Amino acid sequence: MGYVGHAQYGGSWDEAEVSLRANWERIKGGSRLTREEALAAIRAAWDKAAAEHRPHAC
Repeated sequence: MGYVGHAQYGGSWDEAEVSLRANWERIKGGSRLTREEALAAIRAAWDKAAAEHRPHAC
């Protein structure tokens, strides 16, 4: 969700967090993750996607 969310929302985590949190609540189904655990995983994926899309310094 974080990787796709970064592609969908771009920008900063702070701007997208509310939407990502709402998406998690909507699609979590029978997940046993707490909201905090899910957001930590989503944030880790977001950060990875952001790092992959940063311009590389030469």
